[in-house]
Amino acid sequence: MPKNTKTIVCPNCGSTNKADVKPDQFICKSCGSHYFLDDTNVNVNINYNHNNISRPSIAPKNIIVAVVLFIVLFTSAIVGFLLFNQTPKKNLEKEVVDLNFYSGYRSDVIYENTTNNKPVFLRLGKEHLRGDDDKLDLVNIHALYIDPVTKAIINDEVMFERTKRLDNGFDNFEEFNDGSVYIVYETSTLFKLDKANNKLVNVTGNLIKQFKELGSGIAEFDFHGHEQIEIMTNDGEKFFFIPAKNLLFKTQDEAKATKDLLNPFYFTVNDGKLIKEFLIPGSWRTKSEHLAPERKFFEARITYQKDSLLFIASHTVASDQSPTILQRIDVNTGKVLWSLPAKKAEYYQVAKFKNGFGVKYYFLDGSYISGVYTISSEGKILHDYVIQRGK
Repeated sequence: MPKNTKTIVCPNCGSTNKADVKPDQFICKSCGSHYFLDDTNVNVNINYNHNNISRPSIAPKNIIVAVVLFIVLFTSAIVGFLLFNQTPKKNLEKEVVDLNFYSGYRSDVIYENTTNNKPVFLRLGKEHLRGDDDKLDLVNIHALYIDPVTKAIINDEVMFERTKRLDNGFDNFEEFNDGSVYIVYETSTLFKLDKANNKLVNVTGNLIKQFKELGSGIAEFDFHGHEQIEIMTNDGEKFFFIPAKNLLFKTQDEAKATKDLLNPFYFTVNDGKLIKEFLIPGSWRTKSEHLAPERKFFEARITYQKDSLLFIASHTVASDQSPTILQRIDVNTGKVLWSLPAKKAEYYQVAKFKNGFGVKYYFLDGSYISGVYTISSEGKILHDYVIQRGK
């Protein structure tokens, strides 16, 4: 019996796109299903072949999950890389770097405020800043005024802003016969300490206005020589300024005559012996007198001499590893009036107060501790302002 003619479609997806496998058997090119006609030429039967490489377009569930997970992980990695490798933004409000408050303390001095007669410890320190390259190459220079008795900060004054960290900055303080204190900044700028108001005042311009010889400007100030400031002008001329008399001289000889009137005698230690040198007016010669000839000073350093006051720091014995004592000496007899306890220390400055003295010290026992003693007129330590290492 001949078969009826009709269009054969895939019973699974309805596609007519098929391939003959063998008589009356077909494979759908769209979904991969096998189907065939029965003997009656009427029924269409389906035989799914799951191993066929032509699979439906819908991906299995586990493949979809894996793809989604990969996308999530890859995206997270990219975001993390961008976050951790971007250039940090500068916080302009936190430009200052805290390095133990201020650091780089180089110059300091003890003095008495002339208004209230209270002791003051002045320290010059550096406040480190970050530059445009994020390096610590810039500093603010502070003048920090401290009460060594109460340890309170009296005043914190910014002297210079955003200067280079490695610049020379300030030199050491120098005290003169009249009690005035000066300091040089970057060679050519002179500051005077205003003891009444706890302030450093730039007096460079005033000197140029006062003395016409300095009209070309200042190239250099130098604390070279007793009771004088050497001044080199921009045109190479040298002068000698006597702060105690506010006088300017062209030659050393002219300056000496005035200086000799300020200090008719001074002290030295030669070969362990204390010597009082009397100036002979009109000459560079002196007349010597040995004080306490039976006494020997080891590695002695005169820390203060003025009028009736003389302080000497020296080792207790000949060894340079021995402790150091600071003694007040009678300027007429050489007799020891009082001594501080012997310690492994250096004594850098003695300052006269109305009712005693101030003494700067630095311990040599490996502790790196320094500080300021406030001492009574009889030599008793009343207060100790301690500065720990790195402070």
